[in-house]
Amino acid sequence: MTKIMFRSGVAATAVEARRPIDEIMPNDGASPVGSSFYKSAMGCAFEHALSTVHKLSPKRQNEALSVGTIFHKAMEVYYKHTLDFQTDLIAKGRPQDDHFYFGCQLEAQGAAWAAISAFSSEPGYEETWEEVQRILTAYFEQYTGMDRWKILAVEETIIARWEGFEFSARLDLVIEWENRTWLVEHKTAKMISVDGLDHYDMDLQTLGQQWLFNNCIDTDALPLLAGCLVNIVTKHKVPRLMRKPVCPSAAHLEMFENSIRAWVLLRKEQERLGWPRSLGHCAGAARGYSKCQFFDVCRNWPTLTLEDIVANPPDGFYVRGSEDK
Repeated sequence: MTKIMFRSGVAATAVEARRPIDEIMPNDGASPVGSSFYKSAMGCAFEHALSTVHKLSPKRQNEALSVGTIFHKAMEVYYKHTLDFQTDLIAKGRPQDDHFYFGCQLEAQGAAWAAISAFSSEPGYEETWEEVQRILTAYFEQYTGMDRWKILAVEETIIARWEGFEFSARLDLVIEWENRTWLVEHKTAKMISVDGLDHYDMDLQTLGQQWLFNNCIDTDALPLLAGCLVNIVTKHKVPRLMRKPVCPSAAHLEMFENSIRAWVLLRKEQERLGWPRSLGHCAGAARGYSKCQFFDVCRNWPTLTLEDIVANPPDGFYVRGSEDK
């Protein structure tokens, strides 16, 4: 079979410019059946099948995702360092004073920078590294000496697989703050807008995290869950930082559960129908003025089946778990 090539050679050139992130640093990726999983099914069943069922991925990650992935790693290391520091003080019977909250911040920041430092000299990541530096520096400048957070957990994955229901989430951070438990979700964004902030109140991720926490975690020893704190930093030349609290009612969480139960059934129907394409959702306003990662495949070879594409991946793509990257 002839190798599938994009109409333009641009994709192949871009792919060859740099290594994938997971070759440079450990990267667990999204949780297996979380919000990204369901959002892709809601957007286009064909794209969903290629990326989640057949595990076809671009060799070069979307730039926005690259920045977010590297920033998340820095946050993970920073707060894990803080967790270890606070856990040691608790074991020694030390009080939760200023030293407890702020005593290791400089060391934790150093550990965070060290964890991502490989990108500072990695070919092809020059602009990515510049952006990550800018937003991480802004984050540390804004919140050093400010957050009186007791760290409870860092990067914990929760999975619920029940009859007719399946959902997972990776909790970036769990904290105790002002006698309440908060789930903290780190986000990098192009900008902060009213619509963007409102989005989090009805988002699968923020609702799902709280549903999982309430239904899958033994919370008897923890303060009452207050909600999810969306920890936002923008990618402006001068980054903006904001924390958006999302505190849904029991009725909102019931709405979430009912929605996921319906999508479990809808996804089975999508599979039965052969994962139909959502034409009209391929590019433009329907997907935030971006383009589907498989747009050129469907435009140039509309009759190819999923099996055809996966058996002979397009130039610039690979099947996760295969040797060919």
